[in-house]
Amino acid sequence: MAVNEDLSLDTLMAFVEADFEKDLLSAELLTLIVVANAGRSLRKSELLRILKKLAERHELFAWFKHATRDDIDDIVETPYLVVDVYDIVNYRIRLNERGKRLYAQLSARIEKSVFESIVRSIKEVSAGES
Repeated sequence: MAVNEDLSLDTLMAFVEADFEKDLLSAELLTLIVVANAGRSLRKSELLRILKKLAERHELFAWFKHATRDDIDDIVETPYLVVDVYDIVNYRIRLNERGKRLYAQLSARIEKSVFESIVRSIKEVSAGES
């Protein structure tokens, strides 16, 4: 259930480094969620680097600034990282055009049932917090 090979670490980092607005489920964060949950193909050190970079660039994610390898274990083993992220960020699922394109690309790359369950959990949490 790994993401396609062409979704490289460099590509993921580029998404993370892009700017996005508060209360917008961005393509960057969706990518991170999908990789953490469905892909699990990144080494802990790579995922830790991504989380710290996200914390550096966006104060909404300051919690990740002090993340450790043990935290990464917890994140990767959590069935839906999105629930943890919601607790911190409280965002809603609203994609911009770039996000919609990436959403479509990701849904084509990942086993459909896995992707749908991730999106379903995002919507359930969103409905519960409104």
